[in-house]
Amino acid sequence: MSRRLIVPIDGSSASWRGFDVAMDLAARSAAAIRIVEVELDPVDVGWARERLRSELATRDVGDVDISIDVRLAYEHVAHEIVAAASLVPDAVVVMSSVGRGRSAAIVGSVAQDVLRQSQQPVVLVGPKAATSGFHGSIIVTTDGSLESEAALPVASQWANDLDAPVVISTVGDPHAGWLPNVFMADGYMTRLVERSRQTTHADVDIAVLAGPNVGRAVVDHAHRCSASLIVASSHGRGGLSRLVLGSVAAHFVRRAPCPVIVVHLTSSAV
Repeated sequence: MSRRLIVPIDGSSASWRGFDVAMDLAARSAAAIRIVEVELDPVDVGWARERLRSELATRDVGDVDISIDVRLAYEHVAHEIVAAASLVPDAVVVMSSVGRGRSAAIVGSVAQDVLRQSQQPVVLVGPKAATSGFHGSIIVTTDGSLESEAALPVASQWANDLDAPVVISTVGDPHAGWLPNVFMADGYMTRLVERSRQTTHADVDIAVLAGPNVGRAVVDHAHRCSASLIVASSHGRGGLSRLVLGSVAAHFVRRAPCPVIVVHLTSSAV
């Protein structure tokens, strides 16, 4: 993984959960970590830098390449985070989410704006996500739409980086026609597997899940297989609602036992 992992820190202990996940990712790869904190007052910049250094001194960081970037912004915090990521090729933002409720309430306003502005997928560490060795499978979800398929190449790239198997999952409600059987009958899922195998050296499998609630079915499967990551495209919309995350992706972030890579539909790369 020749990536630099951008970890936003806001001074709270909860935000360091994103750093813990980034450290696990770095341990499986050659990734470097850049901690980014944005201050709104010039007086706080030097203090924030020292506080970050003091916190790092209490942690076992091994030989991971870690740098600190304290930025000053009078208004647009998310813009500074995205700007820090844009300076480095293949940078990925890894950030903690401890919100409640749905969509923006889950990820918070800053993370919501990062998702909106980022040209790269964003790794969200939800309140139930545990750090791990990232040895488990990578679940990528599809509902048969072209939008959902945008997550497939992202999952393949991360599978290559982490040497982890890919599980392409779809969910159907047996009380509403058992839609996944249609996908299997016409070869749709098989075609997705073949497409993924062209871009990854990892094993690729299929999981056809049943249940009226897509988010719950996938999260339950993530628990059963000790998944490392869930990769999902966002079907959220902008506008006055400011909902970048769709309801299913929001459920993943809120409930999943692993980090969630959100592929916003404006994201252009893995």
